[in-house]
Amino acid sequence: MRRVWGRELAGWAAALALALLAVGHLATSPRSLLMFDDGDSLIVALVGRSILDGGGGDWALSSVLFLPEIAVFTALDAVLPFDVNGVLAVNAVVNVLALYGAIRLVAGRCVEGRAPVAWSVGALAVFCLLIVTESSPSRDALELASLVLTTTYYSATVVGVLLAVGLCRRFLDRPRKGAALPVSLGMVATVATLSNPLFAAWAAVPLSLVLGGLCLTTLAVRRRGLALIAALVGGSILGFLGRIPFSAWIANSGAGYIQPAEWIHSAAYYAGLAIDRLSSPRGGARHGRRPGADAARGRADGPRVGRR
Repeated sequence: MRRVWGRELAGWAAALALALLAVGHLATSPRSLLMFDDGDSLIVALVGRSILDGGGGDWALSSVLFLPEIAVFTALDAVLPFDVNGVLAVNAVVNVLALYGAIRLVAGRCVEGRAPVAWSVGALAVFCLLIVTESSPSRDALELASLVLTTTYYSATVVGVLLAVGLCRRFLDRPRKGAALPVSLGMVATVATLSNPLFAAWAAVPLSLVLGGLCLTTLAVRRRGLALIAALVGGSILGFLGRIPFSAWIANSGAGYIQPAEWIHSAAYYAGLAIDRLSSPRGGARHGRRPGADAARGRADGPRVGRR
């Protein structure tokens, strides 16, 4: 047991070292604009500071509420003696550690003949290596790994998707039944969907389809698969219902970003970005926007926020 805990602690220490390296790179590169100065990235800081200062809650947000991100930033800001940039940097480290925790959950338990801790650290190392290759100050650059270090480019949703996958895997692997993992999955689905409806498209629907296929196998797997599907679907429904009280703060339902007439332009735009990204190890960025860029973002182009 002591050896297992030693491996786990070593994994977290390695993850912390990788997080510090990745955040240090981003903070000293031109892409630091996205973390410290971009209007989209500062919405969480604005709301968090407003909460700590006792200000009003008369905000207008996009379809994404960023509830986990706001909670984490506000908690860090309340206990750390740093300015906004310092808190954002620490928040970025926390994001990478949360990503490692989710990857570690997906990797499974430590058993004889497996090295899930080593593979988890390796996966995080590859991810951080991608971050090191990203340095464009443009939000339109196809440099996605570094966006996880920000507070508003869906970092919590990415972690939530991995958590959902990990909880499903752990429940299917367990030799004995239990309600803790399906309940945890339902809670993750509820919070993630409440904060960002895209969780349903990124995790709930595809995972339910995969689990539905597994239900066609043995009876034991069918029972567990149905329990997980119920947790995913039920949690997602609760998340959508939970958004109703927040309707006064949601300025855009997201429907306006589905523009079929612009899909061809968007495909051409992102194909160009992909060519730029693959043209050199350091990637590249097309500055400025092409028609249809926003249509393919699948996001509200960041929260449009302001006092009403």
